[in-house]
Parts: sequence; C-alpha cells; structure tokens
Amino acid sequence: MASVMFAAFDLTRNSLPCGEGTAIFLNRHDAAEVLKKSGKSGEAMDVARFRDHLYVIKRGGEAILYDVNRVTTYACNEIEAHLLGDAKNAIAGASERLDRLLKLSTSLANCGLQAPYSGHPNSLFLNLSHACNLKCAYCYSSGCLVDDAPRFMGRDEVMASVEYLLQGINPGEAASITFAGGEPLLNFRAIKAAVGLAHRRQREKGVSIQYRILTNGTIMDAELLRFILAHGIWIQISLDGPPETHDRLRRAHDGSGTFDKVERTIRFLKENGYPRFSVRSTVCHGNSDLSKITRFMEGKGLKDIYLRPVIAGPGESVRLTEQDVSKVCAFYNKASKRLVEDGAAELPEDFSVYVNRLTLGLKTKRHCGAGRDLLVVTPGGAFYPCPSLAGDPRYRLGTLADGLDRESFENLSVDEKPKCRQCWARNLCGGGCVAQAAKTTGDLRDPDPLECKIIKAKIAGAISIYHRRKETVPV
Repeated sequence: MASVMFAAFDLTRNSLPCGEGTAIFLNRHDAAEVLKKSGKSGEAMDVARFRDHLYVIKRGGEAILYDVNRVTTYACNEIEAHLLGDAKNAIAGASERLDRLLKLSTSLANCGLQAPYSGHPNSLFLNLSHACNLKCAYCYSSGCLVDDAPRFMGRDEVMASVEYLLQGINPGEAASITFAGGEPLLNFRAIKAAVGLAHRRQREKGVSIQYRILTNGTIMDAELLRFILAHGIWIQISLDGPPETHDRLRRAHDGSGTFDKVERTIRFLKENGYPRFSVRSTVCHGNSDLSKITRFMEGKGLKDIYLRPVIAGPGESVRLTEQDVSKVCAFYNKASKRLVEDGAAELPEDFSVYVNRLTLGLKTKRHCGAGRDLLVVTPGGAFYPCPSLAGDPRYRLGTLADGLDRESFENLSVDEKPKCRQCWARNLCGGGCVAQAAKTTGDLRDPDPLECKIIKAKIAGAISIYHRRKETVPV
C-alpha cells in the first residue's frame, strides 16, 4: 500500500509548518483519498479539492498539494510502504498530525502578504487619441467613445494628468505612464509634452518613471525612434500572428491589410538597435491557436510575447467560444509542462506573474489595479478605471477638473465576489477582469466563466512551475 508524504517546506518563510525536518504522513484512508483525487489524468492538468482549503493539482505522475490560504505548495509523492521501514510506526498518529497541519494553515489564513495599496494611482494610462488609422475587428475603443469627447488630448490635459499622477508619488517610489488610444502616435506632440514634464518633475521629486507606448505598429520613423531611444521608452506592438490572420483582424480603413507595415516597423526597430519592444496578440474567435501564434513569433525572432484574450461579450463575433477556451487551456497545460521539464529560467508573462506571487507568498485581492493603482485619462480629461472601459459613461470616475470619485471601484475585492469565495485560484487570480465581467454579465462582481477557465489553466501551470523551482532551489 502506497503512502503519501507531504514534504511541507515553505520557501518564502524558510520554515516547516510542523517543525524543522518534519514530514506529514497520512493514514491509509487519507492516502487513498489523495490518490483518488489526483487520479490518473495523463497529460491533462486536473485540480481537485482534497480537504478544506487544500487542493491536489495532478498531471501525469506529478501531484502537488496547493494551500489556498498560505499561497504555497507541498509535495505529494507516492512512496511504497516498504521504503518507509516500519510502515505501522511511520503512519502512527498521522491523522492527528494532519489535523494539526490543517488547523495551523487555517489559523494562518491571512498570513499571506497582501498586495500593498498606497491610496493613489501609480500607473497612468493617457488615451492620447480617440482617432486611429486602423479598424480592427475586436477594437474595444471604437465601441465606447463619448460622442462629444475631443478626438485628441490637448497639451493642458496632458500636463494636468502628469501632475495629478506625480502628486501622490513619494521620493524613492516608482510610477509608470502608458501612452495609448486609439493610436497614440497620431498625437506624438502630446507624448513629447508629457515626457518632458515628467522628466523634469521626477528629478525634482526623486522618483522614477517608466514610459510605455502601445501602438499598432504602422507609424514609425527616425524622428520618433530618436525620441523613444533618448527617453528609454518601452514599446508594445500589436501583431496577431501570421499575415493571413493579422490582415483579417487588423485592417486599415480602406480594408487593406497591415501586416507588411508592422513587419517593416519591427525590422526598422531591430536594425536601429532598439532593444525594448514586445508584441501583443489578441486571442479571439478565429485566432485562438496559441501554438500557431507563438511558433510564428518565435520564428521571427520575437521573444517578448503577450497573449491577451479579447474583451468581448455574448453575441460578439470575436468572443471566444467554449471550444476556443479548451484549446487555449490545452496550450497553457502543454507550455507549463515544457517549462517544468526544461527548467527554464525565463518565463512568459502568462506564468511569471503568478510564479512571482507564489514566491513572495503574495495574496492578491484584485485581478489588476483598475480604478485604484491604475487610472485612465481620456481626451476631455475624464477618469476611467481601465483602458477597456474608457469612454463608457457607466464607469466614469470623475474628471481632472472635478476630481476623482472611485467609490464604485472600492469594493471589488475577490472576497466581495460571491462566485469567487470558494474558488481554489482566488488568492492568485484576484477575481478576474472587471472589464470582461462588465461585458459578459453586466456585473463587475460576477466574472466571466470562460475567462475563469483560462486563468485557472495559467495558475495551475504556474503552481507546477513554482513547485519544481522550489524543490530545486538550495536552502
């Protein structure tokens, strides 16, 4: 009869929950339950509740016990009884010790670090332009623009936005400014004004600022590149994969494809020594084969790849279907398995964000900083909680002139979302994308169930990667 050992070393605290060098052995009934829960799953990633807040994550011959409350993992290894020597003595009192472990973990339910919140945003999105030279199939911006809003952000609004951000950033702290749209490079003068002011003010205040431009990649020249290089601005370019896919989804207003222009921009950046750009693919119905997307990108020598599910509600043609989501989840399962086997040092962002939280023992109560750490300013000076909700009057949070009113976004913790309270992934996920919830259910506290499946697939993979790293890190 096999036993199951929980080698419960906690990397983030350099301690064992039940004493130095302690291993927790389960009795025959508990062992059978774990093995039954973990089952035989082949290459698929299965997650099953074992007891209270402990979940077994199983794939192939590997099983990991994930503790939701402590945001950490324990090893689950089958050990033949004869390897334990005196099996009867080895499992004596196992139930009592297991109960102590469960009680300890329950008593430490809130000991995981909480993501800090300063009370003021540290990340500002400036939607510099409602105008765009493209007409993409899934564009969230075109569907929620206020009719009377200006098309471009003026200099005064840019300056006021930067001042608003920096007034809440203390010496030694960091902030970020992201230039978005529409297409932000259509308002390059505003970018120069914002960076010029922020650069002066950051030296005066002793803070650091990271700049980003989110662009469709069709507008780039030597003047733009010189400015970008001079100020260390990070660029993200939208590229949806091979030409036939990209040109179907990302067209110019005359219906022509844009892949060739984007490819020229990427080649221009590489040839001129620009080191800090990434590519973003929007995952949607008709573009859900992530293996195909990543193979293409890697074949082009692109390493920094962001895969973002489309923000779309029921009835929209680009919304991911159940079949699409199954394909996406299968991709993340295979990708995490490969990363575990290869022992990769660098991880794609889809996994690294969760591995970092596990490493720090960090509970996240919100999926992102929308409306708190993150704020969007649009032409006309209106505040919104995130780029995907910008322009929608239901989610307007005030203006530069009248001040910020984010009461509607204050109580969106994962603990406030009924469907999340018993979810095993809640303390790593934070409750899902509020913009996707708004699109799908109309309730910011009711996450999109299809999005939940994708997030859980990523987190299960990240737990597997983290646990393997924890086992191999010398202590």
